[in-house]
Amino acid sequence: MLYAPRLYLLSKKHRFITIGDYIRHRYDHALLTNIIVAIGILALSNYMLTNLKAIGYILHYVTGGTIGFAEGIIAMAIIMVIYETLGGMRSVAWTDAIQGILLLAGVLIIFSVIWVEYGSVMSNETLLLQVKADFFRTPLLPDRVHWLSILIMIFFGISVYPQAIQRIYAAKDAKTLKRSFQLMIIMPLLTTLPLIIIAIIGAAHFPDLDKTSSEQIILLMLSKLTHIEGMSYVITLFIAAAVAAIMSTVDSAMLAIASLFTQDIYHQRNPQASQKKLTLVGKLFSWLLMAIMVYLAIYLPSTIWWLIQIKLEILCQIAPAVMLGVHYKNIRSTSMLYGLLIGISFTLVFLLSPLSNKPFGFHAGVIGLILNALTIYIHHTFLLKKQ
Repeated sequence: MLYAPRLYLLSKKHRFITIGDYIRHRYDHALLTNIIVAIGILALSNYMLTNLKAIGYILHYVTGGTIGFAEGIIAMAIIMVIYETLGGMRSVAWTDAIQGILLLAGVLIIFSVIWVEYGSVMSNETLLLQVKADFFRTPLLPDRVHWLSILIMIFFGISVYPQAIQRIYAAKDAKTLKRSFQLMIIMPLLTTLPLIIIAIIGAAHFPDLDKTSSEQIILLMLSKLTHIEGMSYVITLFIAAAVAAIMSTVDSAMLAIASLFTQDIYHQRNPQASQKKLTLVGKLFSWLLMAIMVYLAIYLPSTIWWLIQIKLEILCQIAPAVMLGVHYKNIRSTSMLYGLLIGISFTLVFLLSPLSNKPFGFHAGVIGLILNALTIYIHHTFLLKKQ
């Protein structure tokens, strides 16, 4: 809501396709555009990677190892590549709608079953106190700083996902866009919150899980309920919902990556290329990237949450260029470029070096974002004074 309504009107007037189109139109600066497009492709690649790892865990666990972690990733990747290639944007939109309904139904049913069989958070309080006493301690200042840091990172990072921006462009009209935002307000309460509550209850019954195993907590809880009549159907529904959500996520990322590469990189260097050629190049690039992400998902040992943090810390650096750009027409491209470079540089220094990636308790990307915004303000003020 901070930027979408204005961006939508601009997109209809100037026929934007990607986030790069908007940045190029607004700032008319090739280097700034290229950096933001590169960040978008990197973030979307990470998006694919985390979800491919998740789908591998699910299929391996629910089949009792019959389908291996690697085989599950490869099989689902092939399916997603096929329907994204054959159908494009329309197929992704329809599958997302169907998969979203399935996800919502699955989450609410699973939540109800686990709440009934395992009890509420309060009914598990005694057990939690025994095995996870730290759940109930008063949050210390470092805890509060860490939580605030995560909220800031999510606020600015997720709101500028390249595929989300493309969906703003694709809205039928301003009224439809507004209606979709009204629905989005309640969706985390119906999808994410129940899963968080399930995880807290699960911590009481599975207290000794490491970080990787804890990402399979819901599957572990459901596996203990197989003696209940009809539970196999509930587990099947959950698996279908989880796989549907992942497929919905990955195909959107693939489509956004293909358009970013063709529109903002290939087409800029080959302006005479036909639409047919652009489509082919985009699909070939997304296939290649999918193959690389499948390989990394199989062999990269990182946890899903760690990968998500890295993505958001980098992605939130483009938020000022998007959010401020639609409101403040006199901010120059050089101010945005210097701010972005300083924010990204600070973030990468802490992410890629032995230094702690949470200086002063905040994620490096959050401090990088603050430095980014300060640089924009100082440089913009300096330019105004010179004038």
